[in-house]
Amino acid sequence: MKWLTWIAMCVSAAPMALAERAKLPELAVPGALGVNIHFTDPKPGEMEMLAKAGFKWVRMDFSWGGTERKKGEYDFSAYERLLKALEPHGIRAIFILDYGNRLYDGGVSPNSDEGRAAMAKWAATAVTHFKGKGVVWEMWNEPNIFFWKPKPNVLDYAKLALTVGKAIRQSEPDELYVGAATSEIDLGFLETCFKAGLLEFWDAVSVHPYRQKDPETVCEEYRKLRLLIAQYAPKGKAIPILSGEWGYSGAWNKFEEERQGKYLPREFLVNLYNEVPISIWYDWHDDGVDPKEAEHHFGTVHNPYLKGQTPVYEAKAGYKAMEALTSQLGGFAFSKRIALESGDDYCFLFSRNDEVRLAVWTTKAAHDVNIPASTGKFKVTDYLGRAGADAEAKPEGLKIAVTDAPQYLVAVGSNELLRVAVAWPRTALDNGGTSYDWSNPLDRPIVIVDSEHKPWFIAAPHAALQHIEGQPFMGVSGSDRSPERRRDLFGIDIQGLGRIAQETVRYSTEPLIVSAYPPVGASFSVGVENPSGKAFDGVIRLLDRADLKPVDNPREIHLTAGQTRALVEFQLSAAAPASWSSGFVVEQFKEMRPVLKIPTARYRAVWPSSGDPAEALPFQMRAEGDAKIKSQQTVAIAQPPHPLPAGKTGPCLKITYDFDPGWKFIELKAASDAMRNIVGNPKSIGMWTYGDGSGNLIRLRFSDSIGQVFQPSGPALNWKGWKWITIPMNGVDAAHWGGAKDKADGQIHYPIKWDTLLLIDSAHRQKTAGEIFLTGMTSIE
Repeated sequence: MKWLTWIAMCVSAAPMALAERAKLPELAVPGALGVNIHFTDPKPGEMEMLAKAGFKWVRMDFSWGGTERKKGEYDFSAYERLLKALEPHGIRAIFILDYGNRLYDGGVSPNSDEGRAAMAKWAATAVTHFKGKGVVWEMWNEPNIFFWKPKPNVLDYAKLALTVGKAIRQSEPDELYVGAATSEIDLGFLETCFKAGLLEFWDAVSVHPYRQKDPETVCEEYRKLRLLIAQYAPKGKAIPILSGEWGYSGAWNKFEEERQGKYLPREFLVNLYNEVPISIWYDWHDDGVDPKEAEHHFGTVHNPYLKGQTPVYEAKAGYKAMEALTSQLGGFAFSKRIALESGDDYCFLFSRNDEVRLAVWTTKAAHDVNIPASTGKFKVTDYLGRAGADAEAKPEGLKIAVTDAPQYLVAVGSNELLRVAVAWPRTALDNGGTSYDWSNPLDRPIVIVDSEHKPWFIAAPHAALQHIEGQPFMGVSGSDRSPERRRDLFGIDIQGLGRIAQETVRYSTEPLIVSAYPPVGASFSVGVENPSGKAFDGVIRLLDRADLKPVDNPREIHLTAGQTRALVEFQLSAAAPASWSSGFVVEQFKEMRPVLKIPTARYRAVWPSSGDPAEALPFQMRAEGDAKIKSQQTVAIAQPPHPLPAGKTGPCLKITYDFDPGWKFIELKAASDAMRNIVGNPKSIGMWTYGDGSGNLIRLRFSDSIGQVFQPSGPALNWKGWKWITIPMNGVDAAHWGGAKDKADGQIHYPIKWDTLLLIDSAHRQKTAGEIFLTGMTSIE
């Protein structure tokens, strides 16, 4: 078959460049992987051990205060020694332009014209001094938290980063300059930086995606950041994301060294999948030996230096996992994710010329999967480099047991289906609009398959490859203000070899964001947001409405150009029940076609249950966190400061709080056992929330039948006035702990109970005070 021969020729083609600036590495192992260090002069044997693991980058503070001790006089000798030590091992450096200088602005973060100009001059001089050494220069470290003194100030940071960027571009326009190195993926902070024009100067956006949950949960946050970058990037400029610092502490609850070792390769692999060209693990070695101090246990090796021994540090599971990753995939480029039956299972394809290798694991309990592959044998190696029993692909595919630890599968000889898969261009991670842009040298060879891998179209025997366009849509359900996420699987079906699929996330570029609000009295409201501001004329039709009995259904909706919000109210024939079911569909007038369908869900009123403001207060408020940190907090039933958007009034919970600086949070607890019981299996809880603009964090907690406690997060309180919010209760992205011995698995075991209906956490550990109102708490199943 000529087409198969042609595909095979494509396998050896060079990997697609990720960024326009050639100095950023390709998506390959180990060139994209690095580690954070805290030295400029390595101890004897240290660099050899670090290099042996396969790290190709180190990230290190480039101290302003330590290199400019007299105004205008610079001493970079310590960093010259570090680069000299890195050079024999082919390791490059990320240097962090960071922290204050006692000579300017009293030693706090630069906030004056003189301080900014001085730092810009110092930075430009440093970049010129190390020109051509392959250094990536990063603007500050985590300026959105306490590393910016005296307290975080995004506007001051943006001014400084712009001043430094202009100086670097003027002196050395071809050197790499990145930012903002935020703690976590702080979209609000980053968007302010982008609005200030920093994407004109940055070659990449660096973030620190720390979390105490699976590495794979970062994918949605990366997607939101990619969309934000695309919104503000200069036309034609590709700006990738860097994972500049991210690790897991072995001192965290249930994050023992074994789990840390499993997460290191998963973190790096997921970053490659998200087209992140540099990933830095935090940290190289443990910073101390206190078993309760989390900061002491991020390392890949233990803390004590073993002078005169080889190796010079005792390896942890993380170090061994890094060795296994780089030995099994070293020299291989990331090709694509192969879609398996479940989105919780991961199968990544790597290639080097005609060779193919796989990395496979799951985020759920161990189970068997079937991987598309031509018949043949595979060598199996576990995440610590230990050889397993060989596996063999049969005509129906490669059946293998996957666990939460990556396994590496090496094809023995040629595997034609996987070689074809390498030649097939990688689908976009996320794609917008009503169609796909398939710039595909294989003449658009796609077969679409559904969520169960059942094909919508199979190529006829005489046609090797086919493609069908997706259908247009513009809907978004729920209160998540990001575009719609939809897992689309695209496959190629090749006669004689089999079918293999990959996936992308489709989102709408002109979404309608629709939320169902709890009924009040004899009316039911649906909120509509229209971020694009594009005109829309249509109807909203309630479905399965026996519980609500609307008098007028459907209701028309008219959005004029530029209108971004609307409220559609349905009058009911009777007062709203405490529990009801409903779904709805939005149709466009022009073609009377559905643009959004929200499936029927079960809603239950949590509070107020009766609508009577005189009912007894069913909650208690208490403070948690550092017992040494003072706080004041109250909860009471009160009338709202302003009517709800639908014009309704009624009882609200009024919560006031005042925290001193430090770790402090407050919890709204149910006052009775009856109130703690949760009916059904809710997937989220919604509530009207009157925000105070504090930026503090909203969370809740619930426990399951085996004693596991889950703590999902809602939005930060960065708005003022009324807003309908939802907080997920599916356990997917929630921190969790506890549980019956040998049964805790991070999955929800129903029935569940409330632990905390609302938790307000101090976002920046600074002094903070505020006042919020809550009403309409509703569970959504």
